[in-house]
Amino acid sequence: MRNALFFCLFAVLTLTNMAQAQLIQMIDVPGGTLKLGATPEQGSDAYGREFPGFVATISDFKIGKYEVTQQEWINVMNDNPSLMNKWGTSNPVDYINWMSAIIFCNAATISSSTLGVTQCVYYKDAAMTLPFTLADYDGNGFTPKAPVYININKKGYRLPTEAEWEYTARGGASGQATKYSGSNVLDDVGYYASNSEHRSFPVGLKSPNELGIYDMSGNVFEMTNDWYGSYSDMPVTDPVGAAEGTHRCVRGGAYDFAPRMCRVSSRYLILPDDRDSDVGFRVAQTK
Repeated sequence: MRNALFFCLFAVLTLTNMAQAQLIQMIDVPGGTLKLGATPEQGSDAYGREFPGFVATISDFKIGKYEVTQQEWINVMNDNPSLMNKWGTSNPVDYINWMSAIIFCNAATISSSTLGVTQCVYYKDAAMTLPFTLADYDGNGFTPKAPVYININKKGYRLPTEAEWEYTARGGASGQATKYSGSNVLDDVGYYASNSEHRSFPVGLKSPNELGIYDMSGNVFEMTNDWYGSYSDMPVTDPVGAAEGTHRCVRGGAYDFAPRMCRVSSRYLILPDDRDSDVGFRVAQTK
């Protein structure tokens, strides 16, 4: 009887976690061609690493409507590492590193009834047969350093590429060429140093951009899939960043940064094992 009760409880919890993992709201982003990097509306605010501007063609994909929240992290990872947790679980998860974020992506993929382990994006081996799982997560935002092999053609949850992120933040191919994501007035769309009380806020309180996506300027920095590398002015299709590097790219600025860092083309760098209260992420999916 005890074993039967345990099995029933395990089944209920598993089904609950599967349902919760699928609550991540995704937006279809139509592909197209757009100039990224230091474009004219960014003006003198553009940093050197945003040059040269370049034309990118991006395929259709999906991206999270919101930054991953603390509650979504709890549903999948069963802990809450966030330093901003006193403000509520609707705030973006923070104080996690890049490795923890990709383990979340795989874990959410595995727990989804429409995806499953065969659609994981991040692997331990070059043959891509051993996905990272919750067993590789130490808890409280820690994960061991390890080589990561990425199959971006899989349909599971992943981090957006840097180009996908910027294309989305700009509103896609038909965006309005604004300095911030959805507006030229940062107060309309994001939390930054002058309006945040030096903390993050629940996702989705500000206005969305043209694609209906929230908080791509301010609130917390968002990790991307890519190693940092210099831009080229040559046209590219679905770029995936440098082949190797020391720092991963994060985008969008944060609640404790000035407007200049919250622009759609601004680039910032972190070490893969860095954690901070102003760094989170949103998920993407290949279509």
